[in-house]
Amino acid sequence: MQYLEGRLVVSPSDLTGFLECEHLTQQELAAARGELARPDRLDPELEILRRRGLEHETRHLNSLRDLGKRVVEIPFPADRLAALESAHEATVTAMRQGADVIYQGTFFDGRWRCHADFLLRVDQPSGLGRYRYEVADAKLAKKAKAAAVLQCCVYTEQVAAIQGIEPDHITLILGDRSEEELRFRDYAAYYRSVKRRFEETVLGPATATYPDPVSHCDICRWIEPCDRRRRDDDHLCLVAGMRRDQTRRLQTSGIATVADLGASAMGQPIAGITDLALERLRQQARLQVGRRQTGSLAYEVLPPLGEQLGFQTLPPPSPADLFFDMEGDPFVGDDGLYYLFGVAESAGGRFQYHAFWGHDETAERRAFEQTVDLIIDRLDRSPDLHVYHYAPYEPNALKELAGGYATREAEVDRLLRGRVLVDLYRVVRQGVRMSTESYSLKSLEPFYRHERAGEIIDAAASIVAYEDWLQTGQPGRLEAIARYNEDDCLSTAQLRDWLEARRMEAIARYGDIPRPAPEDRAPSQTQRDVDERTAGLVERLLAGVPEEETDRTPLQQAAHLLAHSLNWHRREEKSEWWEYFRLCSLTDEQLIEEREAIGGLAFSGEVRQERQSNVFRYHFDAGQEYKIGIGDKPEDPRRQRGAGTEPWSQRRGASSDLADSLQPDSHQGAARLTPAPWPVDRGERVRRRGRASGGARPPVPATAAILRHVPGIAAGSAWRARQGRRPAACALARSLLPRHPGSSWLGQDDRGRRAGPGAGAAGQAGGDNSQQPQGDRQPAGQGRRGGASHRPGAAGPAEGRSTRTLRLPRRELRGHRVRGGGCARRGGSRGGGRHPVALCPGRDAGASGRPGGG
Repeated sequence: MQYLEGRLVVSPSDLTGFLECEHLTQQELAAARGELARPDRLDPELEILRRRGLEHETRHLNSLRDLGKRVVEIPFPADRLAALESAHEATVTAMRQGADVIYQGTFFDGRWRCHADFLLRVDQPSGLGRYRYEVADAKLAKKAKAAAVLQCCVYTEQVAAIQGIEPDHITLILGDRSEEELRFRDYAAYYRSVKRRFEETVLGPATATYPDPVSHCDICRWIEPCDRRRRDDDHLCLVAGMRRDQTRRLQTSGIATVADLGASAMGQPIAGITDLALERLRQQARLQVGRRQTGSLAYEVLPPLGEQLGFQTLPPPSPADLFFDMEGDPFVGDDGLYYLFGVAESAGGRFQYHAFWGHDETAERRAFEQTVDLIIDRLDRSPDLHVYHYAPYEPNALKELAGGYATREAEVDRLLRGRVLVDLYRVVRQGVRMSTESYSLKSLEPFYRHERAGEIIDAAASIVAYEDWLQTGQPGRLEAIARYNEDDCLSTAQLRDWLEARRMEAIARYGDIPRPAPEDRAPSQTQRDVDERTAGLVERLLAGVPEEETDRTPLQQAAHLLAHSLNWHRREEKSEWWEYFRLCSLTDEQLIEEREAIGGLAFSGEVRQERQSNVFRYHFDAGQEYKIGIGDKPEDPRRQRGAGTEPWSQRRGASSDLADSLQPDSHQGAARLTPAPWPVDRGERVRRRGRASGGARPPVPATAAILRHVPGIAAGSAWRARQGRRPAACALARSLLPRHPGSSWLGQDDRGRRAGPGAGAAGQAGGDNSQQPQGDRQPAGQGRRGGASHRPGAAGPAEGRSTRTLRLPRRELRGHRVRGGGCARRGGSRGGGRHPVALCPGRDAGASGRPGGG
């Protein structure tokens, strides 16, 4: 945003900034008028982002040139009206001349200044002739985001003004080199509404705003002055664990500062905040204010919350315990890279540190396998050991790598099933309250160790150091990273010891706190039998198949892909179960922030009896977002079993009725989860039909799809005009679409009837999708598990579960477009495919996926 020769000129970045933070818009306006000086933010990590983004853009430009496209590049103009108008005319001239690609096309209509990465020619008529242009923009993110879509909408509007017709699509070239094609008309109305509000704001009188913290602060140039103002004002956002909605409700009640909150009367209710959450925030503020006044660290141990919560998740220490920490770089390659696995153990009275490095995918896999093998070896020697880490980053990475590389899956399952991995962050948040604004590991260290002394002191600095090593190759950078990682492992061990002392204080104050019971780490006999059968089939499919893809024939490649897809159903179900158990490990207050749950339920009483069930009523915060639908059968996270059924007619805004066969004294759970995953082994049906033949039979459609053969028409079904469209389409479908076990072909038969999974009575009823393979589950709100996101009193379409399809090991995905099922990595998530982009300010756009997939 700037004034050029007395005229206000704005850009698409200003529009997306307005959506993120209106205070940012007012700051930029003041700077454009010369009332404020724009601060310079020197952030090495942001510089890496800019450099990687430019490399990504250049790589795509070169790929277009390699395809023989005629590319016209528009030079970037100076900040003068005449220069902008000249660049605009050059772009229009290139469009009229019909260039295949226009790179860095500039548009300027007197108000909006735009620089589109790519304008791509498509063979559809427009005012330019027999062709038109569509916008493509390169983004380093791994999935489409609302800001990127809105920027492309601005470019598209400018293109439409020149060629006389709106482009049909906008394309995002994502950081994993996939391309996301979206229909402009799906976002046009929302874009125009946002643009109108933005222009009214910037062209109208200045308004007073406040720098409330938002996600955009991480990359904003105004972060330092905004943070300084919040600290000067003693803003409530400085309270650890404070949410924005809680801040608004406290301010509405007259509590405006941290000091006010710490001094507020115990038991004073605040509308919209549960008593449990309010007490936690009040005590947290009191501790932080006390530290300011005295300069002394303070903490308090919390009362036990129940089994598998707080100190009850802390197992007895063992001399063989391990301490685990990982380092990753989200900017390397298409998926990011876990480049260092660090494990520390006690050996002869001193710590021994093991570092496993992976500087590319092959080395990453080897480092992962070495790490898991080390842990399993120590576990076999000392079955009572545990592996301690801080926050869920490490276990999520292990799940992802085991599934992504199809290696050490049974070993990782053993660690998870036996609760060998212990997250100390959970113990801290559920067992201790501390006088810190943050509960990061570095923020807690003053309580149990001296200040760190080293050039790398946090994760961001480690990424910068690793990127520097990639550029320079200086071995000293890796040595510094290893020292930092080793220090993290040592800090984790020291935190475990400190928490053990706090546990003894809690016992002295509240009574006995039991240790977690040992878990059975072995799979069931049924699962072992399935694994053995699957392993045998995989061995037959891979017999004689070369290890390197370049050495395989097309049929061998198909067999390789098929072998690695046999465990797909189990991988899909495991990711859902991982998420289910993660939710069960949260407190009732923490579940309030989870859309898969309703937290903070307050029991009102028994309403009535229906047949063999009692109907109980609960109240909860009306502002919660949740996916539990009317008619669902939610779970009690404490008992890990069903909690009844919510009758269709009993949803009353911020209250909910549950019909349950339990006795009235069994209602104690204060939270409910979406139903647990279906315990159905769909993969067994596939395995029973699996064959490892030598290819004597002609390829079935599924094999043809894997081989990427051009589909043909089924035998005896020639394409004749007199047949009409429907029979011809059905003939094509029978020859192209894979058939699901136990069902007819997908699509419709020649009479127009639905065919495929659920095509019988249940399918015609439109409600039961239990016969569908898990990867083809219906969108939210359409299946029996619904899962629509409800905000009481809100209207509009519900965002639900994403459609998930085939998930294969990462190496087998090269060159294959596979939708959904991506696993979260540092800096992004894997998985391509098309999905609707939710234009929600401050949120990533795209289909919602379950975390921790493998």
